Amino acid sequence: MVFFTLFFVDLPSTVSYHFGVFAETTDYSFFFLGGQSPPCENPFSLFVFFSTAVDVKLDPATAHQCLLLSDDGKKVKDGGKNQRVPDSPKRFDMFGSILGLNSLTSGKSYWEVDVSNKTGWDLGVARGDANRKGKLLLNPDNGYWVTVHYEDKQYAALTAPPVSLSLRKKAKKVGVFVDYEEGLVSFYDVTTQSHIYSFTGCSFGGEIFPYFSPHLQQNGKNSDPLIILPESLQNTFVDRSQ
Repeated sequence: MVFFTLFFVDLPSTVSYHFGVFAETTDYSFFFLGGQSPPCENPFSLFVFFSTAVDVKLDPATAHQCLLLSDDGKKVKDGGKNQRVPDSPKRFDMFGSILGLNSLTSGKSYWEVDVSNKTGWDLGVARGDANRKGKLLLNPDNGYWVTVHYEDKQYAALTAPPVSLSLRKKAKKVGVFVDYEEGLVSFYDVTTQSHIYSFTGCSFGGEIFPYFSPHLQQNGKNSDPLIILPESLQNTFVDRSQ
């Protein structure tokens, strides 16, 4: 039996947006409208530019046995049946999930994922020593900083308890930004250039890795892969949220 992120009912209807307190750096800069300076209570007054793209590739040794990966390590989808693969402590054995090969231990990192034609997915980061066996509860206390799309229209941040998110449109490309020293994991809708959610004050306590789940395909739906975009296409992200 394969488990993907559980669907949630009766989620709070609030949308939570958070930005940490930042100073201008050579890696990314914040331009504050109206002469505002950090901390800024209204994240929608920010113009944010990121230039910290990393070349994320998938780690086949962590993949649940139902997942199919492309040869270049950039695409993953549900294969519809389990494959015969060697088990290891690294591999997810019940959740249809996979980690990236990239170990993040410092600095700032950004990557984008094409989620077009998907009715469900998980994206985020996971602590290197987080449990990958059995039925998982994905939240920061357990070493997972993850947002989820489910039932084709619903979005949530997997906090404890989960927080329901409202997006202007269905996301087609999602950007993930990590500032390790600031303890920040942020998610962006690249197409609409808007902020989705940020985990702040994160205590990573060691290496973290990009985390992905393409969710199950059902009745011909959700069969497309998650696609990690080439680094050359994700050098700059601009947030012009209104």
